Amino acid sequence: MSQRRVVVTGMGIVSPVGSTIDTAWDAICNGRSGISTVTSFDASHMKTRIAGEVIDFDASRYLSVREAKRLDNFVHYGFAAGTDALEDAGLLDENSSHDPERIGCALASGIGGLKTIEDTTEAYLKGGPRKVSPFFIPGSIINMIGGYLSLKHNLKGPNIAIVTGAASGMGRATAHLFADEGAKVAIIDINEAGLESVAGEMRAVGAEVYSVVVDLSDREAVEQAITNIAAHFGGIDILVNNAGFALPAEIDADAYANSWDTSIAVMATAQAWAIRAALPSLRNSSNPRIVNVASTEAHGATRFNSAYVVAKHASMGLTRAMAVDLGKEGITVNCICPGPIRTGITEAIPEQDKQTFVNRRTALRRYADPEEVAHATLSLVLPAASFITGATLLVDGGVTIRNA
Repeated sequence: MSQRRVVVTGMGIVSPVGSTIDTAWDAICNGRSGISTVTSFDASHMKTRIAGEVIDFDASRYLSVREAKRLDNFVHYGFAAGTDALEDAGLLDENSSHDPERIGCALASGIGGLKTIEDTTEAYLKGGPRKVSPFFIPGSIINMIGGYLSLKHNLKGPNIAIVTGAASGMGRATAHLFADEGAKVAIIDINEAGLESVAGEMRAVGAEVYSVVVDLSDREAVEQAITNIAAHFGGIDILVNNAGFALPAEIDADAYANSWDTSIAVMATAQAWAIRAALPSLRNSSNPRIVNVASTEAHGATRFNSAYVVAKHASMGLTRAMAVDLGKEGITVNCICPGPIRTGITEAIPEQDKQTFVNRRTALRRYADPEEVAHATLSLVLPAASFITGATLLVDGGVTIRNA
């Protein structure tokens, strides 16, 4: 196992023994305990009335009154300690020549804003939903410390993103776009030649990319690939389940069984396995994002394509279910539903037939390029998209509204 050196260049602390490095270290060296009688609330009815409390912290040194009011105390403490560490390292010096895209933020927290959660629960029980502040979630979720540090101090990296089905089409475009935005990108596909071609393109322009050939219908292979990616990059921030294909077949055709089994396995089941495998890393990310790529077929159906239609409905359903299940951990899960896009699936359609279709069925009267879908995906993984989850974004040129 290789040994990687870690150098500590700056420190910050907010604790019961002090809220600066100097005061905390002095207390430790001189044997002064941070444990004392609880003063922040009435503990007289409790058997234990002692605790380690932060008592000399001034949030106004770091946050405006308005900001402090919206954020839980644990965010105050984490933001202050992080800011002090950055300042101690010289990274907040206006003359510093550091590259913000080379600075990431990793944090660990037990649960988040307990006091805000408790106060909001009490307000809800007494006064109903109208008493719940709109700042409840963004002010108390675990990843707000990292998000706030990144926003206030211009920390832009690293972000590690996984894109499945990246050997062509929308996956290829998404991988390129994420790399252009500074992310380290892992790409997955069963097409080894296509995958290595895309990896070569990305490396040629200086992107950091890790490619893995995987049969997404193989659960163990999917889980091992995600585990290897997390080990290679040291974590995962973004998962894009993009892999897709079409195997049209009538339900009584000989080819239907293969069409059904393969479509469900790759375009629905594999998304769930990938999410399961990525969860340990996503839980440690400051901006964890999952995007499942479905289709306008998740909003309707076309003839003789039932396996694809069912798989895409399942993808959208998985998105909604995971958004509910993972929301309490600050992990957003959203869905992209592309319409007529110029990909391998539509490549064989003659141009005249393409134009006839879009004239009749779309508002914009054209097919989209894969890059347009990639930009939609990017919009859902940005730090600014932290309050969007369980959403379905139609990238269909108006197919749905013209055929409602």
